[in-house]
Amino acid sequence: MNGLWYVIVTKARVAELTCPNGSKYYGDIVIPPSIEYDGVVCNVTTIRQEAFYESKSLNSVVISDGITSISASAFYGCSSLLSVAIPNSVSTIGENAFYGCIGLKDIVIPNAVETISYRAFYGCTSLESVTIPASVTSISSFAFYGCSNLSSIILPDGLTSIGGSAFCGCSSLSTINLPGNLEFIGSNSFRGCKGLTEVELPKGLTSISASTFQYCDGLKSVTIPGSVTTIEREAFSGCTNLSSAVMGGDIVSFGENAFLGCKKLNDLSVIITDISTFCNNKVMGLIKNTLGCFVKLIDQDGNAVTDCVIPEGVTSIGDYAFYYCSLSSVTIPVSITSIGQFAFSYCSKMKGVYISDLAAWCCIQFQNNPLLQAHHLYLNGVEVKNLVIPEGVTSIGRLAFEYCEQFTSISIPNSVTSIGEMAFYNCSGLTSVNIPNSVTSIGTSAFQNCSSLATVSLGDRLSYIGHLAFASCGELGNFYCRTKKVCFASTVFSDSFVGYATLYVPFGSITEYREENGWGQFGHIVAIGDINCDDKVNAADIVAVVNYMNHQPLPSTYDIRRVDIDGNDDIDGSEFSNLVDMIMK
Repeated sequence: MNGLWYVIVTKARVAELTCPNGSKYYGDIVIPPSIEYDGVVCNVTTIRQEAFYESKSLNSVVISDGITSISASAFYGCSSLLSVAIPNSVSTIGENAFYGCIGLKDIVIPNAVETISYRAFYGCTSLESVTIPASVTSISSFAFYGCSNLSSIILPDGLTSIGGSAFCGCSSLSTINLPGNLEFIGSNSFRGCKGLTEVELPKGLTSISASTFQYCDGLKSVTIPGSVTTIEREAFSGCTNLSSAVMGGDIVSFGENAFLGCKKLNDLSVIITDISTFCNNKVMGLIKNTLGCFVKLIDQDGNAVTDCVIPEGVTSIGDYAFYYCSLSSVTIPVSITSIGQFAFSYCSKMKGVYISDLAAWCCIQFQNNPLLQAHHLYLNGVEVKNLVIPEGVTSIGRLAFEYCEQFTSISIPNSVTSIGEMAFYNCSGLTSVNIPNSVTSIGTSAFQNCSSLATVSLGDRLSYIGHLAFASCGELGNFYCRTKKVCFASTVFSDSFVGYATLYVPFGSITEYREENGWGQFGHIVAIGDINCDDKVNAADIVAVVNYMNHQPLPSTYDIRRVDIDGNDDIDGSEFSNLVDMIMK
């Protein structure tokens, strides 16, 4: 009828537009609202599947009001179709409906349509603008795939879902509004949208699918809301101009290569909603392999968090918690009992660690210590330079004071029985240390790299010294070891040049120390208390000390250092008492 073919359903008085096999439509076509067949008026309601399939000479179509459905592949491959007028009566546009209509420049979706179907406008390379009504709640996969001239599109507020590859290859798309009700964005949805410069994702979104924004070369900034807990593989990979990204701190899953190739990413911010929970976040550990920049921590108002105060009551700081973060300082409460591995690694802008209780600090189980980055410890707001461990502390934990380069002296009470691994590693300002008799073990590398350490005194109950405990202490000159039981020490003094140093040991133990590999490296081994250097410790040495304390000159052959255990070039009461006790025993 009038050059158009229909399937007539007489009893329903309905006509559906179709096309016989092998026939094609061409030119400009108007589809009427109704036709008369055998004296019966039939309403045209549907454009049937493949009705205009590959009608390559079809130029324009006007669809009359009253038609409700455009079926699957209805205009598939109509490469010369320049315009189509769709009335508001149409509520369904089927899959592949306008697939490959490369001449179509604009389209207005009717306000009765709720879903834009699978590949509905796939490959419409000339399509420049699309009007999507408020009725649409979902855009199916590949709906606008390869619409390379589509420059802008306004998505309705009621939209909840964008299917996979829906806008993939829309390389001219420069702006996209993602409505607040959007709950799902499928994989590859905006892949290759090179014109996009910024994206702000809605707050209801919980995940970013694989390759969603992959190869968006023009993308410079992206804001990922705190609601997102999953970022899948390659989500932003190949975004070579991406320089700024904001993400929430509650991410629990981070796909491989999520930011691969984002070489300009130099401003990455993570939103902290609750510092207590952030202390055991997963996000920093998950993104650690993608980072090429410092991470800024910001609060919900966008303010930078540089001085991080961990709230009292928090007991642990997890692995990677503040990894690579741009922090200036951190305040650690008394309640903290453990700090995980890499928790503060690469926080190279950190200048201070603030605490209020040294005893609690000594008890923390460190896998990583912020002092490794900060180098400066503050107790109640005052920088610690002369460290005094409180009475009652029984153990100085692993890594407790590593890299405290400002320390010049350490006072350890008689309550301490052990000093952990690397406890004072690289305390380069430390010149002397007097370890009391109560200490029985000194851990591996406990004082390694204490490059200014000149005098060390160990107590008489020491039974263990760990590997490299005093390694790389190049200034070591006088080392007092008051225990008669010789500890194994073959690697304790590596690179400390002890061949130029003097070892002071209990009288009668010189031979044992000389025969032990580690101790035997010392250039000189002499007896503690043998001030007059006569290879004896007796009353004559007490007389020499009394004369020295009364400011009487001693013979040049005397060596007062043999009783000056703390290395302060003076003899105090405790050192005199030690000498008397030694002789009495």
